Amino acid sequence: MKNFSKVVLIAVLLACAHPLSANAGVPVIFISFPMMILALIPVIFLEFFVLSKRTHIEWRSMLKGVIWGNLASTLLGFPLAWFLLLGFEVLTTGLSCGPGFDTPLNAILTTIFEAAWLCPYDTQLSWLIPTAIFINLSLALLLSVFIEYRILRFFTKYQDARALKKAVWRANLISYLALSLLGIAFTRVL
Repeated sequence: MKNFSKVVLIAVLLACAHPLSANAGVPVIFISFPMMILALIPVIFLEFFVLSKRTHIEWRSMLKGVIWGNLASTLLGFPLAWFLLLGFEVLTTGLSCGPGFDTPLNAILTTIFEAAWLCPYDTQLSWLIPTAIFINLSLALLLSVFIEYRILRFFTKYQDARALKKAVWRANLISYLALSLLGIAFTRVL
């Protein structure tokens, strides 16, 4: 009897389901997150290099902190940034398309509102995707600095908090500039 009720429930759900549309839009995280994973090791080396030039931290604890900080900011911080942007999109558009592209202001608002999940604007996607990736990276930068500073502070026990925070900002600005350029190149290949 239990199996029969499951079959009936599935049949009712399938009968009520609407057909899916192939033009459901572009969830930007599916483009940008693989890029972040691929760039993780080069970013770790780049940030380790920048931080070691800016601070006087013993290299082993610095490397541990940079590795764990970047793992956390990539695997937790970047998706969190996307979810925050998705929440903003839900609040501003109700997960429908933005105001469109009929005026420059509407184009700017649409790009910002839809930075997490782009509507299927076929003629606009060539510039919308890199712009949305840049917006995602901008928020992820803020979260990365917040996360990585705390993890580095934990691993290194570095006493000069201000110098460490400044170094983490510099390292992340450089790595996120590189990621932005990589994002542009990555979307040109797609």
